[in-house]
Amino acid sequence: MSKIRIDRFLAQENFGTRKHSRKLVKDGLVSIDDIIIKDPSTIFDTEKNIVKVDGEIIEYKEDLFFLLNKPADYMCSTIDEKYPSVLRLLPEQYEKRLKIVGRLDVDTTGVLLLTSDGKVVNYLAHPKNNIGKTYRVYCNHKIPLEMIEKVKTPLDIGRDEMSSGAILSIVSDDVADITLFEGKYHEVKRIFKIFNLEVIKLDRIRFQDFTYGDLKQGEYRQLNEEESLKLLKAAHPERYEE
Repeated sequence: MSKIRIDRFLAQENFGTRKHSRKLVKDGLVSIDDIIIKDPSTIFDTEKNIVKVDGEIIEYKEDLFFLLNKPADYMCSTIDEKYPSVLRLLPEQYEKRLKIVGRLDVDTTGVLLLTSDGKVVNYLAHPKNNIGKTYRVYCNHKIPLEMIEKVKTPLDIGRDEMSSGAILSIVSDDVADITLFEGKYHEVKRIFKIFNLEVIKLDRIRFQDFTYGDLKQGEYRQLNEEESLKLLKAAHPERYEE
């Protein structure tokens, strides 16, 4: 993004709500290229113009949003440990700014979101926001039809924990899709273990509305402006209130 409204820019840079940002402009505290502006709807170029608030330069940092089709043998960690970090699959210049949304096990593949915005991470990770995550599960035996109804209600998955209600659809004899709205440690594997099934392969095929589409494992794409804005509005409603 190179052109943006000044009130939206200020809200994005944590100068308060859009309403408060507009007040800063109207009060004459904001300048573009050393010219005081009074119109909050003023559009400027983040790559060419210099914005100051009360005489202090405010640098524009673009919000980063990536969708990665995670391959196996990569860790959802910011550093390399026993396996390399998934960040090694992203452009090097962004590594230090990116945060990983949730975690996938080393051997689990599929949709992984990464962003520079900590509030978006918290929004997507918090159980109260009811964010669905769908996994394709490959098992060692035939999946019983009774699972479809039983997983809808909480199940004892051990360690004094109950599963969250899930939605299951059977794809073939030994393959199913399961959607969870809350993520506990190894929850999918623990649910299937109740039915004497071993998960031999696990692939996250959807996170909220996001799928990996045509991306091969190890490939990524940046979210488009519409996708990014949807996440920003959900995580930062105060920025976009009128």
